[in-house]
Amino acid sequence: ALRANGSAGGGSWNFEDHKFGESPIDIFGLNVESWCSSTQTFEYNSDGTIGTYYSLWKALKKSSVPIIFSEMGCPHSHFDRDDLERKTKEGTRDWKQVEVVSRDMADSWSGFVAYTYDGPEDFVMFKGGPWDGQHVLEPTKDFENF
Repeated sequence: ALRANGSAGGGSWNFEDHKFGESPIDIFGLNVESWCSSTQTFEYNSDGTIGTYYSLWKALKKSSVPIIFSEMGCPHSHFDRDDLERKTKEGTRDWKQVEVVSRDMADSWSGFVAYTYDGPEDFVMFKGGPWDGQHVLEPTKDFENF
């Protein structure tokens, strides 16, 4: 079971060897859509506050259960909205958080998932949709950055 004491930035999370029904906890997935600026770093958000990924890493680094980002990636419409000189018309994301998770958080985080082959426009990584089930969609710059 997951017991949360406060928020990820200010509290602690304790994983215990309890069961949900009859199934043990094998992995914990967390959806985070907060890396929305090319000026953001692991330690700090673009506004200078403590970084979301840093806060999560710090709060969960002693977990006994594997942790993944079960979804990550800021919506296109929000990426770089704080810096109009960097913002592209398409809202192309730089995916710097991929390296952060693989390098800075690797001691306690097991990975991540980012996806949208064909789906909500604000998250797509391929163009030419909607997908018809037969023809391959074309990767975008967003996919290449990922």
